[in-house]
Amino acid sequence: TSAATVGNHLALLEQANLIYCLPPVRTGGKKTLKARNKYYLVDAALRNAVLLRGEEVLANSDDLGLIVETTVLRHLYAYHYLGGTLGRLGRLQEAMESYKTVLGLDPNFVFAHMAIGRIHLKLKQYDKAHDAFRRALDVRSDFAEAICGMGLAEYFESRFDSAIRDFKKAKQLDPAGPDLDYYLGMASWRAGKLAEARQSFTAQ
Repeated sequence: TSAATVGNHLALLEQANLIYCLPPVRTGGKKTLKARNKYYLVDAALRNAVLLRGEEVLANSDDLGLIVETTVLRHLYAYHYLGGTLGRLGRLQEAMESYKTVLGLDPNFVFAHMAIGRIHLKLKQYDKAHDAFRRALDVRSDFAEAICGMGLAEYFESRFDSAIRDFKKAKQLDPAGPDLDYYLGMASWRAGKLAEARQSFTAQ
């Protein structure tokens, strides 16, 4: 089975909400080349059911470790999804508290940092948004979406040159990133760099 086929199957399982995919965190140097995503079933019982295994898994320390790890992760995602629901209802402060609960349990949960950054953007608290996206980058240094978030915070603070730098960096990491050409065009236009703005708008 090819790596592409395995990747497609994993993507489909994730879209079906049957697995969680966590990217590597705090990697640097040679570790970056070896870093891989880690996958978890949304419910540890699914693995045992597919393998037709019963209570004997509780006597195996490796199996029990996987069950505990999966259960903790599901608990984190429960708070994370709660934050998303509260945010969509406009209850932003409550959503923020839910995400902070996640980070209290796992400070490296990068998606909670990202969600907090987006809430601060909605509240026009751009300095706090920038800090939240920076913390996401501390966890995962190549996260294009976090760099884009920093660029948006800088754009709304009228720090257009810094925003352009971050949008360009995000585009290098994720050339297909949604809206990056538009953001880059707007920042360039506001900075008076009309030729660059025209090029970015044309590239959309």
